[in-house]
Amino acid sequence: MDILLTILAVLLSVCNFISAEGSNKKVFCYYSSSANGRPSVGKFWPEHIDAFLCTHIIFAFVDITKDGKDLKPNNWNDLGPEGLYARTIRLKEKNPDLKVLLAVGGWKIGSKPFLPMIKDESTWTVWVKNAVKYLRKYGFDGMDMDWEFPGTRGSGEEDKYKFTKYMKCIYDSFAEEAEASGKERMILTLATASSEFYISKSYEPDQIYKYIDYMLLMTYNYHGSGWEKFTGHHSPLLPHPSDPEGEQQELHQQWSISYWLRTGVPKEKLIVGLPTYGLGFKLLDSAKHGIRQDADGGNTKGRYTEESGILSLYEICEKIQDEGWKVEWIDEQKVPYCHGGGEWVGFESPDSIAIKAKNILMRDLAGAFIWSVEMDDFSGHCGGAKYPLLRTVSDILKNGLDAFKVGAAASVDVEPEVSNDEDWDGCNELGIYADYDSCDHFNLCVSSNGGGLIGIRMRCPEGTQFDKELKVCNHHDNVSC
Repeated sequence: MDILLTILAVLLSVCNFISAEGSNKKVFCYYSSSANGRPSVGKFWPEHIDAFLCTHIIFAFVDITKDGKDLKPNNWNDLGPEGLYARTIRLKEKNPDLKVLLAVGGWKIGSKPFLPMIKDESTWTVWVKNAVKYLRKYGFDGMDMDWEFPGTRGSGEEDKYKFTKYMKCIYDSFAEEAEASGKERMILTLATASSEFYISKSYEPDQIYKYIDYMLLMTYNYHGSGWEKFTGHHSPLLPHPSDPEGEQQELHQQWSISYWLRTGVPKEKLIVGLPTYGLGFKLLDSAKHGIRQDADGGNTKGRYTEESGILSLYEICEKIQDEGWKVEWIDEQKVPYCHGGGEWVGFESPDSIAIKAKNILMRDLAGAFIWSVEMDDFSGHCGGAKYPLLRTVSDILKNGLDAFKVGAAASVDVEPEVSNDEDWDGCNELGIYADYDSCDHFNLCVSSNGGGLIGIRMRCPEGTQFDKELKVCNHHDNVSC
């Protein structure tokens, strides 16, 4: 990793800014509409959504007809005056500023339903025309394109280039329809890959962003039991020192954000994905539970979500509160995991998701999206406030950095005001280290482009000192020096 980028990434997690104003950031909330079929406390209806925590709700999903010419409901109970569509859109009566979009696609259906439509311009033009009618008929404010992913999973290599033209057709059609009808133009978003493997196969990165209103960057599922035999957190902010060179060092949120920004995506279009669920593994040796430990398969199915390898937040808290699972903090990546009974789950806590939300503010991006509302603790089942993760994100993006005080780890700075005083020769491992000669300084060890480590002695911002316990530049009143 480039030394400068490494330093900047670490500084995001080191510095604690004293005050910052809130801003008009977006909070897109995915709603997985099939969750009404879950048992007991997992059953979720549109009325469970807090209409004031989200600026946009994305109803997931709608299907594509077999002939590739139109949309069709995904659930048996989507339509009608008391259907899921109508009940979701009625949330706008509570919050008139709320926008409700309809998502087409998703990982589970892959590329197959898109193939008849993406054949050529004539086939996708028919689909787009009918899709516009469908969205207006049922009262949606726009569409989220969630094809995972063009050019892969049964989709030909040429579809990567067709996809750009297809998205332009939708984008232009929304504008034309608005002009003809006199209605507000519908919103077009794109759920986008975050790893170079899919990005390179699926998109023309320097073109695709021109034909969407927002890019919803799926910065999660970096690691998982479905394709790996070792533990790894699925939504880390930063890389882990044990990650081998190459792609594995790119599997973190900061890399994905920087990659898309370098392609030319405007900051005001980039929405960062934050998960409310955890991904887990079965450990081969329960005594070895750190990062990159041997694993085989996913954790046991959740009591309510009933799927191996994944748990909702309210299922995770049951594991911790009722089954005695232990929570650990991965300081290098600013995320927690829990383990017990030979199983391991990486997840988000209010602390970790607050760091990510503050990173969005620091980088002045457009906002965040949550996947998904029904995987958060939406009912307060864990004993605290409802929607602890979504609420944290919403509070920070609406009210600024001081809206949430991180307890378990560092916060982030709006603009790193740390100065590089001099080189430091005490590096043995990557990381952040206290300077025992001065509480106003700390030492940063980063990788050198030529191999080995470089040590840099840094000065904390004025009014702060280095907190040896939290490894942050904290308010001087909170530091024992």
